[in-house]
Amino acid sequence: MAAVGASWLLAAAVLFLQWRGMHAGRLRWDGQAWWWLADDAAQADEHAVTVALHLDLQAAVLVRMVGAPGRVHWRWLERAAAPAGWSALRRALCQRSVAAPAVPEPQR
Repeated sequence: MAAVGASWLLAAAVLFLQWRGMHAGRLRWDGQAWWWLADDAAQADEHAVTVALHLDLQAAVLVRMVGAPGRVHWRWLERAAAPAGWSALRRALCQRSVAAPAVPEPQR
């Protein structure tokens, strides 16, 4: 029981430290790709990212962003940060490219 409790506390501490180290920023879609710019970075530091939605809580979403050097970042995006564009952002994150399945025609 003590090992389980210690493991839980260790995991909570790691998550807390990662959360404190998160930098706020701006995620934008240009019609071709997603771009991330950290608040403390210069405009030239904006870089393309691949974004995957992992949790949608209506007023906040958890996304996984993979940047150019292959670094993975988890980010909470919140409605309060940009209420006017929130619905469009959620639609864009949920949009899936669905290709028509290739179903062979039956032989007669």
